[in-house]
Formats: sequence, structure tokens, C-alpha cells
Amino acid sequence: MPGLLGFPGTALAPAPHVPEFLVLLRRSVDSVRLAFQVLGVAEDAWRGSSPHRFEASVKPESMQYVTLYSRLNVLATDLTRDQRAALQSSSDVVTVARNQLRRVPPFLVTQAAAETESTYEGQCIQSWALEAIGIGEAYGAPSGKGVKVALLDTGVDLGHPDIRDRLIAYKAFEGSRSAQDENGHGTHCAGVICGPRGVGRSCGVAPSVSLIAGKVLRSNGEGFDNWILDGIQWAADSGARIISLSLGGERGQGERPEAFDLYEQIAGQLLDENPGVLLVAAAGNSSTPERVMPVSIPAACNSILGVSAIDRNWKIADFSCGAMDQFGSVNLAAPGVEIYSSWINGQFAYCSGTSMATPHVAGTGALYLETQQGLPARNLMNMLLTRASKKRPIDPRFGEGVVQVPQCLVS
Repeated sequence: MPGLLGFPGTALAPAPHVPEFLVLLRRSVDSVRLAFQVLGVAEDAWRGSSPHRFEASVKPESMQYVTLYSRLNVLATDLTRDQRAALQSSSDVVTVARNQLRRVPPFLVTQAAAETESTYEGQCIQSWALEAIGIGEAYGAPSGKGVKVALLDTGVDLGHPDIRDRLIAYKAFEGSRSAQDENGHGTHCAGVICGPRGVGRSCGVAPSVSLIAGKVLRSNGEGFDNWILDGIQWAADSGARIISLSLGGERGQGERPEAFDLYEQIAGQLLDENPGVLLVAAAGNSSTPERVMPVSIPAACNSILGVSAIDRNWKIADFSCGAMDQFGSVNLAAPGVEIYSSWINGQFAYCSGTSMATPHVAGTGALYLETQQGLPARNLMNMLLTRASKKRPIDPRFGEGVVQVPQCLVS
């Protein structure tokens, strides 16, 4: 399976109804009331409902539905021209954005996924990637114990030996009945976060972490913003302190997509909660040796840690996106070339992409949270930035440097 990954050719099941718009509201009950008045939802229909999510059929005959993500202050709905105009003109509405597709950044599988658990039984694979972030052979604790990290992706291989014992919750949001990964991307990212470290296959940054897996992308690697937001809210409600997003949407230089403000405010709200939730996202893989492309959405948002990829020589990967305009920049770099990790059907593979760099940062964040229980999310973000290695910061795509684990032991 060398080269650019070809997604499975299996037919996709019909997707659930996909609303056309996402409405970001200001944080007040009045803003929700105003929006529901515009949409024709009676106040007694949503008062006293779930504090975090409400669904209603506005006009059954026209199939108009509305979902309120209360924690995120976002409505997902279809809108008539008049409704959209009314909401856009209201001071209670921050932005009205079209519901867009996000995708797994095209990534490389550089070695066939043929290995099984028994292949490396009793052996130790010393990962250059772990060494690059500060985990050597003698590194012991912390290991992420007691910390919940969410991965929102193509799902995970629920029975994989590197993942199954770390999973505490999983759910599908894109119409599937199961969070089982049929793509491989989500499983690989999960292994980077929670795979074993030390004896055996040494590939996981935080092998004792509690993993929450949300399937927000279909087996073809695509998913709509409302599925992702649904997963973000569910993960936050499930106690995740870090959410790893190896997905995004490409943009042109100087382009500020409608969804920029949406993801920026949502991430900022979660970051400033007590103790808060940190979002980490892939910068994107659309660059070439001749041209560096802008950081994708949502990684470009200031309240989200955008992650680029380095190789074993600490060189930024040619495919890695970087800062090219005033709207988004890389915050951190992490290993993302020929990364060994889990794969579907209980197998293992080497993959390359900023997708693989992102879970290195998410796992590292879990190590800091283990050492400092209750650390506010914004403080965690600053800690990851200020403690990054400044080795070879020649390329601006390094951001603040290569992420580094805490160099301490916990009892």
C-alpha cells in the first residue's frame, strides 16, 4: 500500500440530513430566543430541554429542522433567504456560515500495513518520533493516566490491541451505526496518542490515557462541519480535556472562510471554560517543495493549536502547510513523516502527514495534565508553546518549535 492512500471503495450508506447553515450566536438566552423566533420554534418547545442539545422539526412538511448545540452556542439548520437576512442583521448573531465539508488531509502510507500484534512480540521498536519530543528509552512517567483525550476522525478500530483497553467512550456522528474505522486514518492517529510505549511496539505518546473516539468523518475521509461540532460538544461533555482534529479544509492565501469565526469562537469558549478544553488540529498537507500553502481551517484559528510535520532530521516536511497570511499560522511542529502506529484490522503501518503530527501534540498535552491536575486549558496551551524545542527554527512552519514532553516523573 505504498504511496498516496486510496480510500476504501465500499459504498457509503445514506447520510443523515445535512443542514445548509450554521448560526453562531452570542452567549445569551436572548440570542437563542431571537433565533428561534426567526425560525418559528416555540419557546416552550426548547425551554427545559437538554442543556447541551436540542432538536426540533420546524416545518415537517418542508423538512426544515434545527439543532441547537447549547454549549457551543451554535444552531445547525436550513434557512430561507428572509430568515438568513434576519439573522445576519441581528446583533445577537456573530456569523451565519455555510455547512462545509472537511476532509482528512491526503496522507502517505509508506509501508504496507501487513504487520500484526505478534510480529513484534517481545521486541522494542525505538521510535525516532518519540525521541524527537523528549521520550527516550529511560522515560517513565507521566503516561497520561487519568486524562481524557478525544480523537474526532474516521473512527477507530474498536478491537485493535493498542486501542481497545484505552477506549472509554465512542460514538458515530455521520450516520453510521458504529464508530468502527473503515479507513485507517483514525486508527493510526489513535495509536500515536495511546499506543504502548517501551517494551513491545513503541509508538504511543500517552499509553495510559483515557481515549474518547468520535466518528465525524465517513470512510471516504469526509465530514460536514455540523458532524464535527456535534463531536466536539459530545467530547467536551464526556470530560475530554484535549480534542485532536486531524482534519480540515484548504483555503487560498488571504482567504478568510465563513467558518473561521465559527471555529475561532467555539475553540475560544472551550479554552476559557474552567478547567477548559484544548483543540489541536492539523495544519494541512497541500504544500509542495515549490510552494507553501496556507494553514487549513480549523488549524488556522488563533484559539486552536495548529501543527506542522517534521521528519527524522528535524526538517519540515515538504507537504506541510505554513503561515502565509494574517489569518492563520502554525503554532507547533511535531513528528509526521514515516510514523509507525496502529492500522485497521488489528494491523500496523507507517504513515506521513500533519495528521500524524497532531496526535503527538495531543498526547503530549495529556502528559502535562497528568502532572498538573486541573491545569486550565489556556495555561496548557501556553505551556506547550513556551516549552517547545527551539532546535533548528529556520522554517517559519516550526511555529514556536517542536513540541516537548514534561521532563519529570510523577509518583
